[in-house]
Amino acid sequence: MSTALNRVEPVRTRWYGAISIVIGLVIALLVLEAGLVLYQKHVRDREHMSAGLILYDEHLGWKLARSWSGRHERSEYRVSYHTGTQGFRVSDSTNNDSTAARWAVLGDSFTFGLGVNDNETFTAVMNREATDKHFINYAVPGYSTDQQWLLLQQNPEIRRARRLLVVVYLGNDPFDNVLSFPLQARHAKPYVELENGKLRVRNQPVPLISKPQAQLQRDLARLNAPRREPAAWRRLLESSAVGALLLNSLFPDRYIANDVSTHFQYETDVIIALLRKIQAQAAEMQPLIVLMPGRSFVQQPYSFSAAYQEYFRREILNAAPEQSLDVIDMATLLRTDYETTSSQLFYPVDGHLTPIGHEFIARAISERL
Repeated sequence: MSTALNRVEPVRTRWYGAISIVIGLVIALLVLEAGLVLYQKHVRDREHMSAGLILYDEHLGWKLARSWSGRHERSEYRVSYHTGTQGFRVSDSTNNDSTAARWAVLGDSFTFGLGVNDNETFTAVMNREATDKHFINYAVPGYSTDQQWLLLQQNPEIRRARRLLVVVYLGNDPFDNVLSFPLQARHAKPYVELENGKLRVRNQPVPLISKPQAQLQRDLARLNAPRREPAAWRRLLESSAVGALLLNSLFPDRYIANDVSTHFQYETDVIIALLRKIQAQAAEMQPLIVLMPGRSFVQQPYSFSAAYQEYFRREILNAAPEQSLDVIDMATLLRTDYETTSSQLFYPVDGHLTPIGHEFIARAISERL
């Protein structure tokens, strides 16, 4: 009898040990999940910007306040922004030499320089290094190519510059050009339609209304595009913060440009038509187009967002010779640099360019000029 009990006791001990390990792992995972969720919420929500920078505009949707100064703080940076008397960002490193060739620079938040100080934007860096060129930052956060085109039309000061630089953000410009509310902002905007090869401006004057709830739910992750239906095990992992982190690290979904090539033809036709319009209307300024990617294109080359950015990049470059567009492929330059050096070109959470990223952009553009 005692011999049988002696045999059962080690088995029971092993079972108790195994169960204790499983319980310990479950508790550890739950604690890790809670900590990761709280950290992500803290990083995402920790933002403060001084009020008053963005004003309503019935023609463009919004504009920047004149002579504004304020602070912008996130978990990744604490910076200051200033605008001049015309309502565009200023820099304490601007080349004011009256003999320098004036370049007007159009763009969105990447060109404006969200996340960096006035003297750290790539336009400021180029002004410090150039002796014969003077770059003026006319970028407005959130603007897509259609708003940049409209701004060019209605602002004679921009058209008085000798040269024009237009920064196309591949991450959302092609989508926002055809939307009355941008994907990642709450302000209404004008948009364009392409009818029989002609661009028509819609939604002007822009209504001063809040973004509808249905529009709030439409972001870059929910585009009407060929997202693959995930397997049950992937859906289970994606439902938790820890699982999603492991999934993206160990088993990322892989997309290429051909996966989206039949889904975004209209958006492609519209942005090429807009660039052609800019080229024709500002021909004497010899427009130079810069294709700016998002962080995912550079650091996650097989992600869904990288795939559609690659598609837009490829289509614009293919159309450039026929449309007489002069283009800098900044997307490929940034990806190549990251693959070689792993430089911190983008903020990991915010996604905008770091000061190092702006310096890279400045060098790349200056080498082309």
